[in-house]
Amino acid sequence: MKKIGFIGAGNMATAIIKGVMAQNDGKADFINAFDTDNNKCALMSEMGVSVCKSGCEVVENSDITVLAVKPQNYQEVLETIKPAVNESKTFVSIAAGISDRKSVV
Repeated sequence: MKKIGFIGAGNMATAIIKGVMAQNDGKADFINAFDTDNNKCALMSEMGVSVCKSGCEVVENSDITVLAVKPQNYQEVLETIKPAVNESKTFVSIAAGISDRKSVV
C-alpha cells in the first residue's frame, strides 16, 4: 500500500485522514503527518498516525503528500520540503485561495 503524508494537521487534513482510515478498516499505519502545532501532532498520534519531525520527513517517507497548510504558508513549506522532492513523489494541494500557480512552484 502506498504511504500517504500530510503536511498540516488541521480540520481539513483531519477530516481527510479520518475518511481514509474509515476506508481502510480504521488503520493508520500507512499515514504520516507533520504540523507545527504540538497539540495537532498529539491528536494524530492518538489516531495511530505516524507523526514526523518535519515536512521534509513526511515527503521522504510518503509516496503521496497532501499539502494541507494555509495559503500564506505555502511558499515557506515548499522551500523546506524541496530537498526531499523527486520525480517519484506525488503532491496534492487542498489550498483554497491560491490563484497564481507561479506562487507555489
